[in-house]
Amino acid sequence: MKSLADYPSPDVPPLDVLLDDLDNGTLEERRNAAYGLGKHDDTNIAPRLISLLFDSDLYVRVYAIQSLRDLKDARATLPLCELLDEPQPEELILSNVTRALAAIGDARAVPTLIKTLDSTDPFTRTNAAYALGEIGDPSAIPALQLLEHDAVVPMRYHDDGGVSGAPAVNANAMKAIAKIRGEIPKIE
Repeated sequence: MKSLADYPSPDVPPLDVLLDDLDNGTLEERRNAAYGLGKHDDTNIAPRLISLLFDSDLYVRVYAIQSLRDLKDARATLPLCELLDEPQPEELILSNVTRALAAIGDARAVPTLIKTLDSTDPFTRTNAAYALGEIGDPSAIPALQLLEHDAVVPMRYHDDGGVSGAPAVNANAMKAIAKIRGEIPKIE
């Protein structure tokens, strides 16, 4: 069994190998295939990746989201939004979906991302604000302005004693507004 680490970077397995691994491989091979498909820069595989968004394995789903982010194919926008609308989405799914929607830049994601700003999780609010800034649709400004006083600093405390954080929610919201207004450049 080969993993992506067995292929010299930036080389990845051929598409036919990855597609076969998705259909017939072990769980690890399926995960590697979902990840590797996005490295091919071939939007013809977007429908296959979209079908993986609802796979039973969390990491197959995450790698499919990351591959769709890399492909920047707008066909993934609405299926990705469906993941944000799930009753109790996984945190790992939420963060990857918001980053993918930011990279794709399709304004059809704006209503879903605006709803996501109401999350009780500050990381989710921060990521949604970031995505809205990258998409750049002015209709998001009023919702982002509501976060002006949301000074919560997202922090995660890990089992190993480590801590990770992000800028305050309001800082990300104000940065998103500045991006939408063209006051600071978007990340390319």
